[in-house]
Amino acid sequence: MIRDLQRVYKQQEAILEEILYYSKGTEAEYSARRSLQQLDEECREAFRTFEHGKEELSELVNESERARDQAEEDLLWLRKKEQEEKEDKDGKI
Repeated sequence: MIRDLQRVYKQQEAILEEILYYSKGTEAEYSARRSLQQLDEECREAFRTFEHGKEELSELVNESERARDQAEEDLLWLRKKEQEEKEDKDGKI
């Protein structure tokens, strides 16, 4: 998805650059410059948003991994306790 977005921005930029080249000194040149600046700002904002989402996703993955690790440790501890209780019970018989 991000690659598609990059490709679209590059295509738009190429078109606007061509308009700039062929319209020097005209209103179309100024309009193309404004559009290029706006496109650049939109591109930067989109990638900032993407990076922010990527960071949040990474943090969620880390939290999930920590929770899974804790659950595994708790399960091992419970099994150990059950085994100890069983051995104690078997030793008393």
